[in-house]
Amino acid sequence: MDKTTHKIVIGDSRDMAGIDVISYIKNEKVYDRFTFDFFLKTLLSLDFDHEEAKNIILNNCLLSTLVLQERIYNNYYKKISENEEMSEDLKEEFRRIKKIQNIEVIDEIRIEIKRLSK
Repeated sequence: MDKTTHKIVIGDSRDMAGIDVISYIKNEKVYDRFTFDFFLKTLLSLDFDHEEAKNIILNNCLLSTLVLQERIYNNYYKKISENEEMSEDLKEEFRRIKKIQNIEVIDEIRIEIKRLSK
């Protein structure tokens, strides 16, 4: 059986409608690293190697410049494991965003305290 005919399950255990993996990703817009990583990990879990998975994504998806640079040209896709929850660079980005959000919330609280103390 050809690897491209493997089925993947979308949704939770109540929705067991398997679909063809290539049909699922065909013409998908991959503008962020999270989506690219999800597709790559899905393909890795179906026993594709990193090169095969990368080539399937390149041949079937519309990729942003960010994804091409950060994942393909920099060869970061080779470091991604199907078992990891989130790539290290995305964890760092997530922490940075959370920090900015926390600073914004603190600033809003300070403004509200000043307003209430008048």
